[in-house]
Amino acid sequence: MNSARSFTIARVIARLNVGGPATQAILMTEAFQKKGCRALLLTGEVSPGEGSMEPLARERGLQPIKINTLSRKISSGADLKSLWRLIRIFRHERPMIVHTHTAKAGTLGRLAAMVTGVPVRVHTFHGH
Repeated sequence: MNSARSFTIARVIARLNVGGPATQAILMTEAFQKKGCRALLLTGEVSPGEGSMEPLARERGLQPIKINTLSRKISSGADLKSLWRLIRIFRHERPMIVHTHTAKAGTLGRLAAMVTGVPVRVHTFHGH
């Protein structure tokens, strides 16, 4: 690998609600883009009544890829749809690294990364 431009990093988070995990995911995605990487931010839906950090992402020049079925709530049907969508995205985008945040996104994102052969899988635990 000769440069940062030669690979894609996909960051997956269940939702961009107000808080540290969303802020970290947004700022890290922006930082990698500034270094010349192709950095993607994949996110689900913010629950009704929660504040959204999506405006911060857009202010930073990011265009989050929405996975409408991905949320904090456990739902076997929606979770399987989210997993399938992540698999399709990873097959199309071919990231070198998948970095997940939060429990749901961590489980589904790393599983999709394994299925599609993404060589580097990283998870950041939040809320200990």
